[in-house]
Order: sequence, then C-alpha cells, then structure tokens
Amino acid sequence: MALGFLARTESEYLNQPVVSDSLPFQDRGGPTIASIYRDLGVNLIQGDTSRIPGWSQIRSRLNGVVIDSNEKDSQGKVVKYPLLYVCESCEFLRRSFPSLARHKSETKREDATESGEATHATDTIRLICNTNKIIMDAPIPDKVLFDRTIKNPKNVNKSIRDILPGIDI
Repeated sequence: MALGFLARTESEYLNQPVVSDSLPFQDRGGPTIASIYRDLGVNLIQGDTSRIPGWSQIRSRLNGVVIDSNEKDSQGKVVKYPLLYVCESCEFLRRSFPSLARHKSETKREDATESGEATHATDTIRLICNTNKIIMDAPIPDKVLFDRTIKNPKNVNKSIRDILPGIDI
C-alpha cells in the first residue's frame, strides 16, 4: 500500500506527512506498519481520532466564514464561504457523507450508525479536520460593554504591592 501511495502522489507532495489513525502505530510483534511506511518513504503521523471535536471541526468548515460583512446574497443575508470542498472525484465521500445517519443513543450521538467500509471516507475527513484544527475568532465585544467591564473596580488587576503593602520586592 505504501508503494501505491507513493506512485499516486505527485512528487512535490511526497515529503508531506500522511495522517492516519492509531492502527499503523500499534505494536503487534515485529515492525509496525508506520515503521514500514517510513522505511519506504511515507511519513505517517497519528491523527487525533476524537469524534466529538472532529465532527465539530467538519461542521465549522461546512458552515464557513464571513469574509466581508457587507457582501450579501439574494435574500440579504451575509455571505459565508465554506472551508471544506469536496471534489467530484471523491466518489466514496460524495456517496456516503450525505446519507450517514447519527447513532440513536445520546451518548454516542457523534458516532455513525454504521461502521466499517461505509464510514471510511467520512472518518478520513473527520481525522484530517481534527488534526488540522481551525478556531473561529471570538466575536468582538460591544465597545460600551467592554469599557464598562474594564473600568469596573472588581476587574482591576492588583499588584503584589497592593495586596501586601510594606513588602520590599
């Protein structure tokens, strides 16, 4: 598989790390899959497989970001640009992702109802998004509220000299 990966990868991307789950890094007696890949020239790195943060990262990318708050769509809503695009050639992802149902159990809400082959493509997207996290900027606070908060005596930072007067520091 490592040789197939190298054969299908354009030369300019051969040094890029390849994200994987924990399986290739597990010790099963003998060399790990990751070490075999490394010896053949494929740099595997173990990605973050957390499901809840991973699905949150996917949703954030699909929801998109506002680039220009003055740019409106035909209904007058501010335009958001998605941060995740799926190519037409990603046939497995295009087939499985839209129809992937959530698990019925509230404790497994972020798990798919199916497992195995049907979820490999979506698990890959989740793994990649979770490994390369994006963090949306916090909204800028209202200026009046900000000024009131800063000027509140309870929020004034005190130095050690204010707390312990007479201490020579």
